[in-house]
Amino acid sequence: MRQPATIFPTLLQGVIRSKASLAGSIMFVVLFPVLLVVVLIDLAGGVENPYYGLLLYLTLVPLLLIALLLMAVGLWRGRAHAADPHLYSYEFFKEQLLVPERYQRLRRLFRFAVSLAAVFFFALGVAAHTGYHYANSMEFCGVLCHAVMEPAYITHQNSPHSRVRCVVCHNGLDGVGEHSSRWAGIRHFVATINGVAGTSVNTPIHSLQPSRKTCEECHQPDKFHGHKLYFRDTFLPDEESSPMRIAMIIKVGSGGDSARVAQGIHWHISPNHQLSYLSTDPAGNRVVRVRLVAPDGQETVYFKEGVTHPVNGYEKQLNDCLDCHVRPTHVLLSSEAAIDQKILIGLIPRNLPFSKRQALAAITGDYRDSAAARQGIASRLQEWYAEHYPELIAIRPDLLARAIAGAQQAYAENVFPERRRGWVNIERSHPDFGCNPDQAGCFRCHDGSLKSADGGKVISRACDTCHVVLTQYQPLIEGGGAAIESEGKRP
Repeated sequence: MRQPATIFPTLLQGVIRSKASLAGSIMFVVLFPVLLVVVLIDLAGGVENPYYGLLLYLTLVPLLLIALLLMAVGLWRGRAHAADPHLYSYEFFKEQLLVPERYQRLRRLFRFAVSLAAVFFFALGVAAHTGYHYANSMEFCGVLCHAVMEPAYITHQNSPHSRVRCVVCHNGLDGVGEHSSRWAGIRHFVATINGVAGTSVNTPIHSLQPSRKTCEECHQPDKFHGHKLYFRDTFLPDEESSPMRIAMIIKVGSGGDSARVAQGIHWHISPNHQLSYLSTDPAGNRVVRVRLVAPDGQETVYFKEGVTHPVNGYEKQLNDCLDCHVRPTHVLLSSEAAIDQKILIGLIPRNLPFSKRQALAAITGDYRDSAAARQGIASRLQEWYAEHYPELIAIRPDLLARAIAGAQQAYAENVFPERRRGWVNIERSHPDFGCNPDQAGCFRCHDGSLKSADGGKVISRACDTCHVVLTQYQPLIEGGGAAIESEGKRP
């Protein structure tokens, strides 16, 4: 009669006999305690470094699963070379249960295995759950891929949506958007590793969900009504950096609902009609045709002057949020707007003579990288003020220090020389069409050159269609509003 084999020595022999199982066992014995420790540290919030998440969720967990797979494959393939042909068969386990001593050992081994499996799957479940949320975090998107995502991450941190996680807009709230975004990210990651990707992420991003499906989870144009008072402050490049203001009423209007007719700017995305356009470039800057389908089904097609036949281009099926709010979050300012912003919030002092003019000259210099820019901005301002206002700088060195820090911050938030993003190409690569007088925006369509086929209808270029200017570049009274009695001139 065949002598029954004991299960534990048999398993041990199977592991030793198979190189795959032996390698997997060694990996498991080493990695599993490490996984337990780092999961507990992560749950306790002891480490804030984004690369800690990379080590835990994208390295340890896959390696541990590979170790288990190696063990299972090695043991299964080892059955063919085992001395006992009944190894791991029904008869094998039946023999273990029929012998009392081995039955007791089998029970203890089973309890140990179940306990170990429970701990393992608990740690694996926690790691998988936390890893999923880590992959959806802003640190994963913006800090882990620092080189490529630096412009997007920094501009996001300085935007009105800085508390909104990247995936809320880029993935959307359904599985389809998340899967398409993940695959797009993987393709870009592979392209970056292979050196064929760009130096940064360009716009538009065609893998995004339809913007109305995403934006209107928080913003509902049919609930917006009436007008909005809007101010834009700027400063002259004179000795006092004199403040000037544009004041206008923006006709925000409504997208239309059960109680109101679509009107104002949000008329463009009303569901009561269908509005689409065709452009000759993927960013939608050169519009050559606009199609409007009225609620009664009547269609009007507007063509650019000189275009009367079908044109090959990029068709936008329906207008949505991003056709006007093209950069709602990752906003890159022009050099003048960046300095104006820093003066407005007090980072660059106005009581430093010619603070705007000199800060603007310093940040628009040609610098090879960010470190050279910081040094160059500081050197230019220090040299100029040491030459022209040495007494003031000796008495108030803090004014110059604040101006240098503000100018450096204005540069660092908008220019990324390592990523080939400078002042000269911001408007071209990162346009901003919302309330921006320095770019085409509304005039892509509202320039008076888009006419119906019979010439009877023209898309108006009247500025008061969407806004009414109250004051334009008027000097500000210290501590308050515009000096209405005197009309200022833009320099």
